[in-house]
Amino acid sequence: MFEKLTLAMRERVETIRKNAAHTLSSHAFVSLFLWAEEKEYEIAFCENAFVIRSPECCFFPCGEKQDVLALLDSLTKSGTVTFRYARREDVALAEEVFGDRVRASFDDTAREYLYDRKEQIAMQGKKFTYQRAKCNKARRLGEITSLPLRADNVSAAEEITRLWASRREDPGDAAMTLRALSLVKELSLIGNILFLDGEAVGFDLGSMIADDTLDIHIAKTLRDDVDTLMKLFLYQSLPETVTVINREEDLGIRGLRMHKLDAQPSGFHDIYTLTVQRD
Repeated sequence: MFEKLTLAMRERVETIRKNAAHTLSSHAFVSLFLWAEEKEYEIAFCENAFVIRSPECCFFPCGEKQDVLALLDSLTKSGTVTFRYARREDVALAEEVFGDRVRASFDDTAREYLYDRKEQIAMQGKKFTYQRAKCNKARRLGEITSLPLRADNVSAAEEITRLWASRREDPGDAAMTLRALSLVKELSLIGNILFLDGEAVGFDLGSMIADDTLDIHIAKTLRDDVDTLMKLFLYQSLPETVTVINREEDLGIRGLRMHKLDAQPSGFHDIYTLTVQRD
């Protein structure tokens, strides 16, 4: 039933997600594929639905209702199952089907941060004082330029990643980042590289997960206080059809949470974990 994710599955996964109007980053193919090796993700399909499994849990299935129900029925036959990355409507569906066998809880470590692109570019008002100050400080460091991430400069992003990892005890997502950079064209990734006095000092990398939404998967910087300006350049370069920026979850990491909150999100995708118990 379950198998490893492959690039060949991209079109099927994204078609299912689009038809189901499912806009969470957690279920987008690029996010799943990039983390599949580290997280040991596997996928199973049921006609017009799919479900992701890791050693710890399953993701709540995504797709047409009848096929989602078929996956839920199959997955819960053998015992109690925990599902992560469920939306409010997913919880409602599970409660409709399983009644009091369902235990659901809000997962504040998995909620996804959403930002209004135009608001992030304008940075108007008191609430953006800190963001404006960070951009001004970055501009005072030297000559700042930004270029789209392309095949002819992806090696600069790879070097940033290696340097970033070498300065940390924990290499974090360096392996995943290098994998992403090797597949920029294949995964239709969108990004920019920031240069300070001609030296590459940071980059952002993301993908479109809805017609109006860019999901930022990766951000790496080698200099303090350039991250906000780097994102500003990226947001400015996007077409007007992009109105929402998804910067994904904070994993419960305090510093990451404060950083994402400081950036003034306009909203969140609330995420739930639910457990379906055996009869």
